[in-house]
Amino acid sequence: MGNSIKTIDNNMVAYINRNNTFVVEINGEEVKNEKDWLYIMAEKFHFPVFLEEEKKVVEWFDGAYGYSRNYFMNWERYEDWLTDLSWVKQNSIILIIKNYSKLLIEYSESKEYIMNNFKNVILPWWEKDVVMYMVGGRKRDFDIYLIA
Repeated sequence: MGNSIKTIDNNMVAYINRNNTFVVEINGEEVKNEKDWLYIMAEKFHFPVFLEEEKKVVEWFDGAYGYSRNYFMNWERYEDWLTDLSWVKQNSIILIIKNYSKLLIEYSESKEYIMNNFKNVILPWWEKDVVMYMVGGRKRDFDIYLIA
């Protein structure tokens, strides 16, 4: 295995092996803040909590009470879902972040937190920890490709 974070050129994306792979592509230009990141990840990874009904509730709370969307999707829930992914049937997972240099451009601490979380928590989880801590857990390849 050897789950990893790699920086590649845009022309190399076509050569990424996608056989039996769940592929998520994110445009860093569209991720302006933490809320954007959490919700784009929830949508792209099909987090079960990210259902139409919850979107309606979130919109209603935002309008009626001015609650932050982070009330519904926060860092703890995000990490829980990324270390579950039981609904993803493929053996490998690839996250491609295009325009990485523009991802959270005004929130460098958040960007650093996200990448450190992948490096120190999410990727090691799928490489080895899942077998020790999840009933029926299975190792998976999980690679991240960053494209400037």
